[in-house]
Amino acid sequence: MDESWVPVLVLTPIATLVVAYFLAWRSKSAKLRKSGTRLLAIALGLVALFSSWWALGMTALVWSGGELKLRDIPPRLILEIVVLVFPFGLWYLCVRYAKLAVKSDPPVEEKS
Repeated sequence: MDESWVPVLVLTPIATLVVAYFLAWRSKSAKLRKSGTRLLAIALGLVALFSSWWALGMTALVWSGGELKLRDIPPRLILEIVVLVFPFGLWYLCVRYAKLAVKSDPPVEEKS
């Protein structure tokens, strides 16, 4: 892989999450807050999906010697749940923001 793309690949998801956060929580328009919350839920869902995929691949292939059968996947999922909490935290945040995006009115912060 060409190393010149590494900063772009690392900074793009971070910038997307920051922009979505500011749209979701700091915008004055209800439509912008709702779309920012949806964007945040989608971005967190994608990050959670890929981190779960990575974690499952890591736990499955490290102890199986490179060969993986279907019956080996459930114990590896349990191991992922016990050892690797990071993807599940992301799934929790994704579901939380998705529920918030589905609500009719997003929360409004009152400024004094």
